[in-house]
Order: sequence, then structure tokens, then C-alpha cells
Amino acid sequence: MPRHISSTIILLIALLCPQMSAAFNREETINGLKYDLSKATNADDSIATLFDIFDLAIGDQRNRVGEVIYQKALANGNQHAALDVLGVMTSHNPDNDSVQDLMLKRALRMPPSEEQRQTALYITIKIATRRIPEMSDGERRAHLEALVKKHTPGDDNDPYTRIEYLFNLCSYLYTAEEGSLLDRHLSELKELIDNLPESKSYLSNAFYTHATNAYITNGRYDKAVELNRTLLSVIEDIERQYRSEGRRFKSFDVYKYACYNRMLCAYKSLAPEEVDIYYNRVMTLVDENPEIAGKFREEPLSTVGYLMAKGRYDEVIPLAKKLISEGTTNHANAYLIEAYKEAADSTGNIHEQLEALKLYTEMLKTRIRTKAVEHFRELQIRYDINKLRSENQTLEIDRRSIKIAQHRLAIIYTSVALVGALTLLLFVFTLYRCSKRLAKDVIETNDKLKTERDNLKQTQQELIEARDKAKNAERVKTDFINNMSHEIKTPLHAIVEYTHLITDCADVEKQKYLRRFTDIVTLNTELLLTIVNDVLDIASLENSKMNIRIRQESVKSICEFAIDSTSKYLKPGVKMIFENADAPDITIKTDAHRAEQVLLNLLVNAAKFSDEGTITLSYQLTADGKEIEFAVTDTGCGIPRGSEEIIFERFRQHSIQDQGCGLGLYISRLIARLLNGDVELDPNYRQGARFIFRLPVY
Repeated sequence: MPRHISSTIILLIALLCPQMSAAFNREETINGLKYDLSKATNADDSIATLFDIFDLAIGDQRNRVGEVIYQKALANGNQHAALDVLGVMTSHNPDNDSVQDLMLKRALRMPPSEEQRQTALYITIKIATRRIPEMSDGERRAHLEALVKKHTPGDDNDPYTRIEYLFNLCSYLYTAEEGSLLDRHLSELKELIDNLPESKSYLSNAFYTHATNAYITNGRYDKAVELNRTLLSVIEDIERQYRSEGRRFKSFDVYKYACYNRMLCAYKSLAPEEVDIYYNRVMTLVDENPEIAGKFREEPLSTVGYLMAKGRYDEVIPLAKKLISEGTTNHANAYLIEAYKEAADSTGNIHEQLEALKLYTEMLKTRIRTKAVEHFRELQIRYDINKLRSENQTLEIDRRSIKIAQHRLAIIYTSVALVGALTLLLFVFTLYRCSKRLAKDVIETNDKLKTERDNLKQTQQELIEARDKAKNAERVKTDFINNMSHEIKTPLHAIVEYTHLITDCADVEKQKYLRRFTDIVTLNTELLLTIVNDVLDIASLENSKMNIRIRQESVKSICEFAIDSTSKYLKPGVKMIFENADAPDITIKTDAHRAEQVLLNLLVNAAKFSDEGTITLSYQLTADGKEIEFAVTDTGCGIPRGSEEIIFERFRQHSIQDQGCGLGLYISRLIARLLNGDVELDPNYRQGARFIFRLPVY
């Protein structure tokens, strides 16, 4: 009782003087608890007081207190407290690799128990579910192969191994829209966690948070609302559990705020009275908790959902535009664009409708590309899993065959020895009976192996059919993209012509005002046409249908054309320099149009990522005179180390907010190699980026 006197007095003061407590309640309470800590007479009281300080602390102070709790709990044999602080510190450091790796190592070193296994499992899946979305395709494939090989069929009897496996697998399928594989694995994962002995609540919390985010990402809001309601009940259970353990200051407001926020984003699946209830709860948390207030100011998505549900569209438009311009997560950005478009359509504001339609169109194009990739990824994961399991079964068959061969050799050697050992007749008779029993086992094993072989053949045939279907789907997709690309060009040209016609037909005093919008439409149309042409060029290049006309061409003319065509893409404050402007001209044998296309792509790419400084184009002959090297150098943001080849892949962009669809560098390299040249990034240049374009002189 004495250790609680100071903190209790502070709590009474906070209740009697709420306005004063808002300013210093946390710091004053921590100071009171430190006083209680100095008066503690045993390890249990010290750990309990340290947990109260830990629950009130923030940032690095919380980590320091957590380290003290862990060391003290370890020294006093309090495994429950040590494991608890390891799990909580993992949650409070979601982006800190070193802290999470340390917590996992410590959990694995603890004596085995149900609580130890669940804590280690929780930390493992927290690390995996965060790192998997950041992996490249190659890293994901390697990780998936290691995961499936580690998870052999016999591991299904161990729920912890199965839960780890399913959490990892669901992370691969996280964005696969309406994937039946994802639904099935999430259902199995929930059942496994619910049936764990003495299941820790935060393991259930991790599942519901993971599943809810997956459904919201896929736009399945009714399912997300259902799981969020269940998650709120789980949070209340966790809160009661901590209160029963004496954790007076443990707060779950941030988790509740996240649930209410997600539910308001899915306002279409809520009743009107539920919208009011959840928004009032959000605002109450914002008023009471400074940390939540900061999150709310940065990204008030709940306010957008509330205003949309109430039909207050005029208020939605400026708020949504502001949040979109500031940049948000992919899911939040899509939600804001859809809300902005719906609000603009409802108000009838043509200007806002045009702005919203432009953003919505870009989002749909990105979503179409992403959806195709994700569907292919789900199919690929199915194929890889079946393939790896087939390989595991093949290895098992080989192992059994070797074992059978060893048994046969043992029988042969024993039989030969028994021929000369008449005195061991009784032993021979016993061995004979064993050999008969072994022969029967061999026959049964052979029958089983034949059955497994037939099953493997059937699985192989199914995989071949799935592969053929995937190839056919890819071919249909390519034909569809080519047809749609041709069909898009005519409407885009019509849009530009009609826009100019509207401007030209307006009054003279309005033409200057309208000309700005005409230029915006023209520029965006050119960007769309560039994407369309890029898609068509890819189809031609990948199918070897692009025509090449080799002629004697002027290098300076090629460079000047590319520079003139790039000038309109330059940002204010960026200067274009042609270093060979006054140098003697050089002639080479090449296709001028395709060479200009490569240089234009490189210059436009440099202009896109250069907010200030210079963009320089130069060329020179190599030492042997057989090749000419064009260099495009900029002072922009540069390319991260390790990405020198990744940037030349299809649909690879520096950032999701960048214009275009990530085809420029991919097409440039294809064209360069078609001209017997190449394009590469200079890895030694770090003041921006420098791309080298080589062509043979002939």
C-alpha cells in the first residue's frame, strides 16, 4: 500500500483540477511514481511501479524504462514480466529493426513455456509482416521458398509453426483483391489462434489488425467493419486483463482510435446513428489524448468519412484536396480521391469535377496495373507452393528408397553370413521371420509410393494446366492493352481540339483565363499519349515488330531535337545545357528517330526529378572510335545504391506519386539494344544522376 500513496494523491488532484492536470498530469504522475519506486521494499513492488512509469512514458524514455524492467525481471526470475515487456516494446517500436531483432533474441532465450512460445511467435510475425511488403520480387520468392521448405507436412500438428507460416503467407496475399486463398488462410489463422492454450490477447489483436487492414486495402468495407467490431471487443478484453494485473495507466486509446478511424472510412457500411456514435468517440479521444490529437491533425480521415456520411460535400472538397496534396498512404489516398470525386459530383462544381476526374483516372490506371500484378502474384504463389511441396514429397520418396535399399543389403549380408554359421540356426530362423515381415513392409511401401507417384503426376498435370491458363491470360491482357491503347488516342486528340475550340470561341477577355486550363488539358493529354505510345512501343519491341531504318545521321541534329522537345517539361529554376553546341558535328549510321526517342526519354526523366540546378547533354567518341557515348546528367534527387538495374524494369517508378507508369527507362534500354547499343546508369556519379547511352558508329 505505501508505494501507491504519492501516485494516488496526484490522481485525486487530477480529478479535482482537470484543467491543471491536462498540462502536467503525466510528468507529475511519473515523478510521484519515481518517489514510490525509491521506497519499494521488494522486487515485485519495484516491477509493478516500473510498469506504471513505462505505461506513462513516451519515446526513448519508454525504451529505457522497458530495459530496466526486463533486466530486473530477469534477475528475479519473473518470466511473465520479462516476456510482457518484450512484447510491448516490440509494438511500441514498429519501425526499429534493431530493437525488434533484440526482443526476438531475448524471447527465444527464455525457458520454454506456452507464454514464451506465444511471445516469440508474436514478435516473429510482427517482424515478418512489416518486412515482407518491402521486399523485392526476387527476395519474396527466395523467402517463400525457404518458408515452404521449412513448413513440412508434419509441422501441421504444431499450431505455432502453422500460425507463423499462415501469417507470412497472408502477407504475400495482402493486396490480392477478393483472393479466395487469402480468405481461406485468414479463416484458418483465426481458428488456430482461438484454440491456443492460454492464448495471449495481443496475439489475437495482431491477427484482427492484420486481417482488418487487408480487407480495407481490398475495399471490402462490410467485412472490415465486422472485424473492427470484434477487434474492439478484443481490445476491451486486453484492457480488463491489464487492469486485473494492476496496470492502472495502461492506455488503449490509440488502438481504439485506429478502429473508429477505419470504421468511419467505411461509412457506407454503417448506419447513420453509428456514424455519429463513432465520430463522437473519435473527437472525445482527440480532446483527451495529445498523441491522438497529433495523428488527427496530420490525417483526419474520420472527419472526411463523417462529412461524406452527412452529405456535407462542400466541406469535404477543400479538406480532401488538402490531404491529397500533402500526400498520404496508398489506401488513404485512394479513399480521399474517391471521396473528393463523389463530393464534386454531388455539388455540381464543374471545375472540381474536372480536377477530381483527373485524379480518379490516374488512380484507376494505377489500380488496374496493380490488380493485374496482384492476381498474377496470387496465381504464382499457388504454383510455387504446389511445386515446392511436390519437391518435398519427391525427396521423401528418395529417402524411403534409400532406406529400402539399405534394408535389402542388410538382408543379403546376413543371409550370406548365416550359410557358414550352422551353429546359429536359431538366429537364422529368427532373422528369416524378420525378413518376411520386412518384405511385407516393402510391398506396402511400394504400393504407397505408387499411389503418391500417381498423385504427383496428377498435381503436375494440374500445374501445367494452370501455367497454360496464366500464359493465355497474359496474351489476352496484351491484346487488350494494345487495342485499348489504339482506341484511346482518337478521344484524347478530340479532347485537346475541343478544349482549344472552346477557348477560341470565348470572349477575348476570358480567353487568357481559359488558356491556362487549355494548357493543363493539353499537357495531361500529352502525358497520357506518352503512356499509350510507351505501351505500344513495348508491344512492338517485345514482339520484334519495331522497324529500324539505318541511315547516315547528324549527331548534333539528334541532340538538338531532343533538347527542343524537352524544354516544355523543365521546372522553373532548372537550366538545360548542351555541352557540344559549338563543337564540330559528327555523323553516324543509325535510326535517328529511335535515337531521339531514347535521348528524349532520358532528358524528360531528368527534368521530372530536377527541381533546380542543371540538366546537361553531351557526347563523345570512345577511345577506339567505334562507339559514341551520349551522357545525360542532372542535379536531381539521384538513384539509391542497389537500384542501378531495378530502375530499368517494367513499371518501376522512383515513387508512387511520380507521373508516368515506369516505362521510359525500360523502353530506352530495349531501343538502344535494338540499335546494337545500350543504356546504363553511371554508379560513380552521386551529385544527381548520369545516364550513358552508347551507339555504334559503323
